[in-house]
Amino acid sequence: MMKSNINLIKSVILLFSVLLITNASGQADSVWSVLILKKGKTPELKNNMAEFSNTGFYLYKNCFYDIAVFNQKVKTYKLIDVKKDTLIFQTVSSKTDNPNIVGSSDTLAIQYKSIKALYLAKIGTSKGRKKIDCSDFYFIFSKTADEFLLQSKFEAIFSEQNDKTELVPRFTTKGISYFYEYKNKLYYHSVVEIQPTKYTNEQKEKVLKSVLTALDIIINKRVTITTTREN
Repeated sequence: MMKSNINLIKSVILLFSVLLITNASGQADSVWSVLILKKGKTPELKNNMAEFSNTGFYLYKNCFYDIAVFNQKVKTYKLIDVKKDTLIFQTVSSKTDNPNIVGSSDTLAIQYKSIKALYLAKIGTSKGRKKIDCSDFYFIFSKTADEFLLQSKFEAIFSEQNDKTELVPRFTTKGISYFYEYKNKLYYHSVVEIQPTKYTNEQKEKVLKSVLTALDIIINKRVTITTTREN
């Protein structure tokens, strides 16, 4: 009888350990992401979530955004990370056409509530940059499996330079476009062809559930309580 109980206890401990490992690995696969949604609209998961849409678009890492913080002038920053309620940006690099000089940039953390407006940068013959008044939009932070990251590409820009120049995506009136950095400024190169994200129905349901849960907390001011287990 005692031997049977011991085996039962061992089985329970083993099962509990497996559950802990599974839960830990599931959490490791999820990262903070932020969806921007027009107030009064229902979020919609589309193939292209990088371009502006009133029904929701994500802010993507490795993408330049033109933003206004409080009453400051519009600044252009590259998103490099997303934390809960906070966005981590880098300033435009001081890179030049000299491959032997490594360009420098500053890193800064901006709390989303301090962002008063986002702008779609003007491209070509468009009339001007489009303003997104953040008071009319929700910033919905949630954990997702998708990292929402745009890739750079590298091409020869300067004829006297053997090394290729990095082209970084930017949020514009023409969608997402490639720019290169030169002496703390950005210069237009070309339009980015966004590869459609093919979500399964299960993935769509999971992402939208996470977004709607976070939106419900924002709208109804619900309080969530998390508990931690002490060692």
